[in-house]
Amino acid sequence: MSGRLEADPSKEFRNIVLGHELSEIGDSALTPLLYVNIAHVKMLSKQKLIPAETAKNLLAVLKEIGEQGLAVLDTDHAEDLYFALEQKLISVLGMKEAGNIHMGRSRNDIYSTVYRMIVREKLLEVSNYLLELYKEVLGLAEAHKDTIMPGYTHTQHAQAVTLGYYFLGFLEVLTRDMQRIKNAWELVNKSPLGAAAITTTRFPLDREYTSDILGFDSIVYNGYDAISGRDYVNDAALALNTIVTDISRVVADLMSWNMSEFAFIEIPDEFAVISSIMPQKKNPAAFEFLRSAASWVLGDTIGVISSPKGVSYSDIRDATKYLYSPLWHSFEVTANVIKLFSEILPGIKWNKQKMLTAASQGYATMTDLADHFVEEYHITFREAHHIVAYFVRTSIAEGKKSDELSVEALNKICLDQGFDFTLTQEELDKVLDPKECLRRRVVAGGTSDEQLQIMLVQGHNQYQAEQEWYKEKTKQIKRSEEKMFS
Repeated sequence: MSGRLEADPSKEFRNIVLGHELSEIGDSALTPLLYVNIAHVKMLSKQKLIPAETAKNLLAVLKEIGEQGLAVLDTDHAEDLYFALEQKLISVLGMKEAGNIHMGRSRNDIYSTVYRMIVREKLLEVSNYLLELYKEVLGLAEAHKDTIMPGYTHTQHAQAVTLGYYFLGFLEVLTRDMQRIKNAWELVNKSPLGAAAITTTRFPLDREYTSDILGFDSIVYNGYDAISGRDYVNDAALALNTIVTDISRVVADLMSWNMSEFAFIEIPDEFAVISSIMPQKKNPAAFEFLRSAASWVLGDTIGVISSPKGVSYSDIRDATKYLYSPLWHSFEVTANVIKLFSEILPGIKWNKQKMLTAASQGYATMTDLADHFVEEYHITFREAHHIVAYFVRTSIAEGKKSDELSVEALNKICLDQGFDFTLTQEELDKVLDPKECLRRRVVAGGTSDEQLQIMLVQGHNQYQAEQEWYKEKTKQIKRSEEKMFS
């Protein structure tokens, strides 16, 4: 061991702490670490802090290491990945050529930059998977805009909807989820490089230059915050947590609809498993994974946001290294959840007749009957509500379904409650027809054909806009990588 310490790290300290940190980010960190060094070397040369020839030699070796991979670095005897890289450069080029690569910086700003580069890549990856899911949901919304089913509140029949309308609602959720990813990106994609240990440096570094080379939008201006701030990690973690939670809610519906008591859907065989004892069973294992995964990501999120709690606002391992372990796991699980859900959705079999029957027989159109009394017979809504509620209660007590209701019973209730109007059977049937109920809702965001079409157009436009954002950010990173060795 060189420097301040006379002794090498103990075996247990190396295995438990240093080895863990390396294994957590080793492969994924090497490329961004190389890029950070390349940007720094270019900047040192530009600022005439190292000779152009030295910069050329350093860049050549860095490129070689990038091609050869992690195996060429002696990570077993280095404190961390950066020192392994620096030692490799010195061993190849000698101290005179490579000894100044660390000029004006610290591992504090180096790793802060590396972590931000990894997080932004993972955010883009999740964004890409979300786009695929968005496309699948939009396709389902379009294909099933006329597929009538009951809408539920408090697990009870509420009002008739269409399956397409349900998925258009979920599209709104996914739009917000994509916005959360973009919000996190804006906070993540700022360069800490050049902040050095805490106060920047006396050397005339050009921080904007390295920021631009690395594809960042700007720098974290204050040097103290550049190496100490980790709140941006919370935004990424919370975005991931919200995404899997949102998906788990739809999955909870699908699991219910997959039950034989509903039989609205059937999960594809490719995503189910059998019972070892009960031959009839087709267990929706993929749904179970998707629903439970939300709990794992929630645990990761708590780990991320609680890690810096009560920890000094400075570069300190609790807040600057150890919060990343649960974040990496959260990214992995979230990506898997989105990919699997996107793959399942197109293969689900929808029992349209079952859904229509449930909507027709389950008293889901009673609000329209109350509204009809208000519009046609000019009584108050509360009076209408009392009439219909009593009508439903007595009909259910008689074992009737909502498509078996008698207009005579309804008219008698009206008369008993002091109203002298009467309805015809044809009038009642039309009021309670689920298709008619959907058609009547022309208010913005309603279930009429016109409103569904507006939402579908909005969905397609949103998809295009999200695609453009993803392409733009991907090109931004790609351009920086392509120019890295130029």
